[in-house]
Amino acid sequence: MNQDPKDRILKAAIQLWAEKGYDQATMRELARRVGMNASGLYQHFAGKEAIVQHFYTELNAACRAAFDVEGPSGDVGADLERFLRLKLSRLDGHRSAATGLLREAIDPGSPLSPLHPDSDDTLRGNIDTFAAWVEHAGLATGPAALDLARGLWLLHIGVLVFWLHDTSEGAVLTDRLLQRVRNLGQVLPFLGMVPGAGGLFALFGDLLDARRAPVEVEPARTDVDEEVDVLVIGGGPIGCLTAGFLKQQRPSTRVVVLEASDEPAYKVGESTLSGFCKALRTLGIRQEALQALFTTKNGLGFTWAGEGRHAHDAETYVLETFDETFQVERRPLELLLHQHLERMGIE
Repeated sequence: MNQDPKDRILKAAIQLWAEKGYDQATMRELARRVGMNASGLYQHFAGKEAIVQHFYTELNAACRAAFDVEGPSGDVGADLERFLRLKLSRLDGHRSAATGLLREAIDPGSPLSPLHPDSDDTLRGNIDTFAAWVEHAGLATGPAALDLARGLWLLHIGVLVFWLHDTSEGAVLTDRLLQRVRNLGQVLPFLGMVPGAGGLFALFGDLLDARRAPVEVEPARTDVDEEVDVLVIGGGPIGCLTAGFLKQQRPSTRVVVLEASDEPAYKVGESTLSGFCKALRTLGIRQEALQALFTTKNGLGFTWAGEGRHAHDAETYVLETFDETFQVERRPLELLLHQHLERMGIE
């Protein structure tokens, strides 16, 4: 039986993230590993973030299915412990990949943050599960059950982070923590009696609502009504280099770059060329900045040594080393260029 393409892609992606880290892994390399071209891969997933969301969906669905074999026990602490042990057993072989995803999860602006709107389905699925446990145990109903479920979700995230940092033999510290989670069921019935506790988890709901509320932003300028010396149309790499070199040659010139969107036109990984890296250095962007942001791709060049030589003769070619090149993604590259242009006084 042929494996589902999405499952095959997910398996290869997890392995790639474990080897190279989520940040350094590219969709192009993933496509090579699964024997697809880039366009074929994008037919299944819009990008790396979509693969991660699929991973979370599959993980939580598998955990809920395994949990539902016995169903909720009426002891919320014991239920949460069992659910967490099921999840950790499935994550145990993916610790390296999960560590890289955690770095993305704590970034409030990342689509992989559990509080980001793109993660709504995963978040609400877990919270709804926990709310069902709370109601089954008779601890609360309605909004109160939802608030308590949000608190359980926060606790469950805390346990996952604890496990990622646990280097003890056999994760014995995590095991002890889970035993204490089980005792939580004895405390939950009395939580409503603690002054202020009733609204504690409701604040988490307020946070979610605030993050999903429309953000009022100043409309982007669609024209330039002030006098400028040079107007560069397009804030891509070539437009940025053009504006930067012009400003270097004529510092007093007022240069403005117009870009229609803050999103790059191409989302697949791209390679820089040696000449492009030299241009960036000439503009004042240090090689160390590129090394910190992107994956290095070393290149070699063979130069013709002279006439009267046979092409198959090893001495016909003189080996030269080129400047290192990089596998880049357009958005971080363009952000780097835009910030550098601003420091140069370009608008």
